[in-house]
Amino acid sequence: MVQAIKLLVGGLLLSMAAGFTSAQDGISIEQDGYRIFYSVFNSTMITPKVAQAYALERDNDLAYVNVVITQLEGNSQSLGVPAKIAGDAKNLMQQVQKLKFQSIQEQNTVYYLAPVSHGNEEVYHFEMTVRPETAQRSIDIEFTKKLYVE
Repeated sequence: MVQAIKLLVGGLLLSMAAGFTSAQDGISIEQDGYRIFYSVFNSTMITPKVAQAYALERDNDLAYVNVVITQLEGNSQSLGVPAKIAGDAKNLMQQVQKLKFQSIQEQNTVYYLAPVSHGNEEVYHFEMTVRPETAQRSIDIEFTKKLYVE
């Protein structure tokens, strides 16, 4: 099961890094020696077996915000590093959902997932503050994403 979630998140990261997704689907930000990857994906992409193993909900109108923090070291970057993440998702009607991130730790890495309930073609503005465990200050991230019911 650990391998299954690693493949899911790893696949999302690889697709972002390779440019296979649009800017709305996944982006990274580089600041203060860290690269933070973030994306939003529908919860139905998670298999029932993996969802059960990590107590993740699956539903057609539920998405997950995925955040992975890496530390840049010369020409390489580390695997996901621990961090504190807080944020909100606000729709066009100004309705706010607090993002409650769950950390998923595997061997030498950690991923963060937060659920967001949504309607079909609903646009959300995401604002997050990420503070890697070893960082001197927080990094702010903002992006907008249109979500679809699957």
